[in-house]
Amino acid sequence: MELLKIIQKISGADIRGGVYTIFSYIPGMMLKKLKSEIWIVTEREDEARDNGFCFFDYVIKRENNQNIYYAINKKSNDYKKIQAISNNIIEFGGFKHCVYTWAANKYISSQYSNGMPNRILYYAWLLGWCKVKFCFLQHGVTQNRSLYLEQPASRVSFLSCVSERESDFMQKLGYSKKAVNITGFCRYDLLSKENIDKNQIFIMLTWRKYLKKHDKTQFVNTTYYKELYNLLLMISLDTRLSHYKFLICFHPGMRDFESLFRFDKTNIEVVDTSDYSFSKLINSSYLFITDYSSVAFDFAYLQKEVIYFQFDSTEFREKHFQEGYFDFQADGFGPVFKRSDEIINYLAKGERCEILKYTNRESDFFTFHDLKNCERTFLKIKEI
Repeated sequence: MELLKIIQKISGADIRGGVYTIFSYIPGMMLKKLKSEIWIVTEREDEARDNGFCFFDYVIKRENNQNIYYAINKKSNDYKKIQAISNNIIEFGGFKHCVYTWAANKYISSQYSNGMPNRILYYAWLLGWCKVKFCFLQHGVTQNRSLYLEQPASRVSFLSCVSERESDFMQKLGYSKKAVNITGFCRYDLLSKENIDKNQIFIMLTWRKYLKKHDKTQFVNTTYYKELYNLLLMISLDTRLSHYKFLICFHPGMRDFESLFRFDKTNIEVVDTSDYSFSKLINSSYLFITDYSSVAFDFAYLQKEVIYFQFDSTEFREKHFQEGYFDFQADGFGPVFKRSDEIINYLAKGERCEILKYTNRESDFFTFHDLKNCERTFLKIKEI
């Protein structure tokens, strides 16, 4: 029955992946006999900027491991970043990627299905047909319940976490105690408190799976659009905030709508992360405005200010992610607002009377506050 459900989800776009998966099996088994150690690292097919890239960069430069390969789309803006440090590059989703996945003993990624060569090979791994040991670096601190995380839990050999609370929660979702490791995120090694622009505010809301299939005409009638647009409009018109520079970045799941939020001749800039270093955006920004995005944890790691704009909490919990262990009111790293005007007044006021409370929460949440996250992650994965 489970297999039938999986087959029904296969679309025409998966046919090439299916062909590659089938015909790459025998070459993969042959390669496995020739090379006993193959590690594959990925993120999304066009990205090299998250925990996967930071891990790969560390292993190549510090451990001189020549059996590690990075899979990425050749057309990606990040392709040259990999070329600059290694020749061990595989075209993401290509036949070679499938061959090496069958042959690999460790597959290291910040993504699940999006990090595998294709959906067919992902399901082959999920069902136990592909024996590679999957090491999940995550692309954000887990704070919510999600089928995306629960479905593959029993098949994961390694999972990177940043705190005891996250670790306990992941075990409740089905990950084994042996697999769950508190190493800290590799990308945290790139975070720095230097060169902060105290007038730069970074805005990034998370996605809504129930809005992804909307066209633009439908989208402009949603609460998400109306609330975010109203916030940006108020920012652009309020002279008390004119000295600030607001950079807004859209989650990959919402980028189809970013053209609807562009304002001419204002202090608001829509940034494309394919042209910006995400870690540099975090490092240089003074304050972060989000709704539920786990990027807030990156800012909290640096003990920077966070503001939560949760205008649709009921709808979000019903249609997107169920609430997990993290209570934004009791555990959050900044104040929680439901209205745009509250945020505007908070920023204009400039006084942060409860800043110590949030700083203490930030310090207490993370297990490690050093720059050894890549090292710990590498040593744990090496042991598997």
